[in-house]
Amino acid sequence: KRYRENLDILFANTIEEILLLDTKGCIVLFNKSFEQFIKSVTGKIPEVGQPLWEATVPERAETSKALFQKALNGTAVVVDAVVTRNDRTVIHELRYNSVRINGEVK
Repeated sequence: KRYRENLDILFANTIEEILLLDTKGCIVLFNKSFEQFIKSVTGKIPEVGQPLWEATVPERAETSKALFQKALNGTAVVVDAVVTRNDRTVIHELRYNSVRINGEVK
């Protein structure tokens, strides 16, 4: 129980934006930093169950799908995403990694 509490504290309080997707690309879990980033660029709060490409800005939707698919196929992906909103440009490093348990992508 204590171990889980410590993990929850780290997850909630890190400045890195973290999210977990299922094998369909739908959001399972995200931290406050991810929520704040998505809200700052889209004006919306991401939701559990929502496909990642629907949570991001429309011009990144297809790229988001393609990067997710690469990760789902086992390729580690690191790219810079350039997002411009309200005359503000943000360059955001994205990392997609698949999680394998007993050789199966989860």
